[in-house]
Amino acid sequence: MRQNKGRPALLLALILLFLFLVSAGGGTYLFHFALARKGPAHEESAVDADELAAESRTEGRSWMRSAPFERLSIRAKDGARLAGYYFTAPQSGGPPLRLAVLVHGYGTNAWLMADYARFYLDAGFDVFAPDNRAHGASEGNWIGMGRLDRDDLLRWLDLLIEKAGSGCEIVMHGISMGASAIMMASSGLPPQVKCLIADCGYTSAGDEFAWQLEQMFGLPPFPLLYIASLESKIIAGYGFAEASALKEITKSRAPVFFIHGADDEFNPTSMALELYAAASCEKELWIVPGAEHAMAYYVNPGEYIRRVLDFCGKYLRGAAIK
Repeated sequence: MRQNKGRPALLLALILLFLFLVSAGGGTYLFHFALARKGPAHEESAVDADELAAESRTEGRSWMRSAPFERLSIRAKDGARLAGYYFTAPQSGGPPLRLAVLVHGYGTNAWLMADYARFYLDAGFDVFAPDNRAHGASEGNWIGMGRLDRDDLLRWLDLLIEKAGSGCEIVMHGISMGASAIMMASSGLPPQVKCLIADCGYTSAGDEFAWQLEQMFGLPPFPLLYIASLESKIIAGYGFAEASALKEITKSRAPVFFIHGADDEFNPTSMALELYAAASCEKELWIVPGAEHAMAYYVNPGEYIRRVLDFCGKYLRGAAIK
């Protein structure tokens, strides 16, 4: 009789152990799937997933490659060598020097910011476009989801201000993960950064992965996301809750222009509304009708450029931006 009574408890223990192992394996898979570097450190290492913009981006990359630029590099806090590209405007608006820092999204690289670089250069801005860690020519084994990129961007800004002069005026413009990265940096920016353009960013890495788990696999966040976040903390150096644009934007000194596609199903439009509501700085919001993820510029380039440059012009000294 005692043996029979012990069997249900043993069976339950085995079931729980099996579920734990499955969950742990699933969490490990999620961590590696989401954050492991996708290819070797190389300038062309990128995934151009936006088919509607692919032709324009190919043309833009060719133009950007032919424009004169200077390669810059720094060492990140963890020793990773980071790469970036500096373009000097053919005609500057005069002192103070205006500089646009363009931060790309997940799985792409600096060259996929070519269309944005072009209109800033035409408006008299110098342009700097870094490869985020674990992207393009920058080193790093793990994608930073904005949290590690925050620290990297602050290091880049130190170098850029030294290069351009302490009187320079900087606009930071990020797309998707790049938008979230500049928002995560917003609480610690130097005074030379005058405004931010945050295009289709997410509230936090945890929120984004929870959304993707639901959309792609119909799974709840617990337990896979919690296990993946713990692994990320141990191996990559940050947990998903730490990669929070929502938390940092509440402390932003710099004004923010939030842009988001009304039809964005990758980073839901509700995230833009949440971020806009949380920001206590000067701010504007533009929800772009008909725009899917990272497609606001391509839906209406003229309107996009006009709105962005008008916003920048409110916070920069000197001549009006054309």
